[in-house]
Amino acid sequence: MPLIIPGNSQASTGFTIDQSIRFNGVDTPQLTRTPSSGGNQDKWTFSCWVKRGKFGQSGGGGSHQVFLSAGNDVNNFTFFGFRDSGSLPSGGVAESLNLVGSVGGSTPFELSTTQVFRDPSAWSHIVGVYDSGNSVSSERCRVYVNGSRITEFNVETYPSQNQDSDVNESGVVQRVGAFNLGGNKGHLDGYMAEIVLIDGQALDPSSFGEYNSSNIWVPKDVSGLTFGTNGFHIKGQDSSDLGNDSSGNNNDYTTSGLASHDQMADSPTNNYAVMNPLDTHSTPNWTLSNGNLDVVWSGANYVNSLFSTLSMPATGKWYFEIEFDAESGSIITNQTMRIGLMREDINAAYTQANSSVDLTNGATTPEILVILGNAGNAPQLKGMGSTINNVVGSMSAGDRINFARNGANLWVGRNGTYYNSGNPATGSNPSLSNLQLQGYRANMHFTNSNSDSITLKAYFGSDKSIGSGTGFNDTVPSGFKALNTVNLGEA
Repeated sequence: MPLIIPGNSQASTGFTIDQSIRFNGVDTPQLTRTPSSGGNQDKWTFSCWVKRGKFGQSGGGGSHQVFLSAGNDVNNFTFFGFRDSGSLPSGGVAESLNLVGSVGGSTPFELSTTQVFRDPSAWSHIVGVYDSGNSVSSERCRVYVNGSRITEFNVETYPSQNQDSDVNESGVVQRVGAFNLGGNKGHLDGYMAEIVLIDGQALDPSSFGEYNSSNIWVPKDVSGLTFGTNGFHIKGQDSSDLGNDSSGNNNDYTTSGLASHDQMADSPTNNYAVMNPLDTHSTPNWTLSNGNLDVVWSGANYVNSLFSTLSMPATGKWYFEIEFDAESGSIITNQTMRIGLMREDINAAYTQANSSVDLTNGATTPEILVILGNAGNAPQLKGMGSTINNVVGSMSAGDRINFARNGANLWVGRNGTYYNSGNPATGSNPSLSNLQLQGYRANMHFTNSNSDSITLKAYFGSDKSIGSGTGFNDTVPSGFKALNTVNLGEA
């Protein structure tokens, strides 16, 4: 299995990627362009870096999550991406990687991997190569993940020699992050960075990445490549024009379902924390969106937890925010929503089985939680044998809970004002001062007996549109850092 890049290292060349584009599936996001001049339909290479969000259906009503597609109708198209089910057009498995073409309703080529891709915590490099002029049949379609060629397929059909694809065809819509033809559609849910199409060349992954000294596949600077007639290089550098082509060809793509706030600091060379949709005990009663940073909790008779993908280590100074955005019912006043920190060695199964005791077992407690709602809607802080009532004052929609950790000390605040006049920057008056010296993840814990709902937003510093680029709404205490792999590496 190819190594999944954790995003904690830059390339040995020193190349870094400063941003990505967030594709929120429910917004039906896409980049589109219709070439006025034809390129090479028989030979091309597509490369991108991807961090997945939602699994299964895209959230935009479709069954597939596609990086690149081209076509004008449901019977004539090319697409490259993840599939949800065995449809479109033949057998396959959910979350497999697929390079597929349809001509007149038949399928002249299709690669559908046996390997599935379900990691929401890491960045992966995906390369698809189409080279139908190659004299060797098995070389006419190739897919790579993190520098390694995939060779095991559930479906393996290669095109006849010189079979045209729809990519680079004049007058045919080219899409990035979407497939939308007739009843077959799908929009990527997650993040994309360094999106590249090479028109007229069949390149291997070494043109786009390399192994660093830790044997991790990392990006390379691709600006020196020859992109060809319809080739492009989309970086997402301009938040007001996320489809801008940096290749020099001016093959700009038009955005739809994307906005300036979808330019994110989360990137293959600096991976940020998000909430993990896979770390749950039972059927989830939540829906994640916006790159696994927004969550809606709902439903009766559930006990569920969510955790961040990255942990705050025992050393260093760490900061994040969780915002209470909206409520339907009485979740706040019924004390059924809890947010805070959980020891990194504890999983969702533990919180499910021990929900009644894990808050009250003294100094060995695995979690530190702010209970949203107590007497008079005043959140209560519990953990490490302590109980603090009215820790941050009553909550209203749009209010944020601030968490700042430095070793054994934790400061809890609301909208930048900390309990007991605490000051994380100076180290004065921590809310708790006896945290276990080990890693903690951000935690959301939901128990509900009613059909109520609540909307929360996690801020880990990745949204460039927030706080003049800091990624946070409130002032970050001096010396405290966002939870990302560059900062973790420094720690």
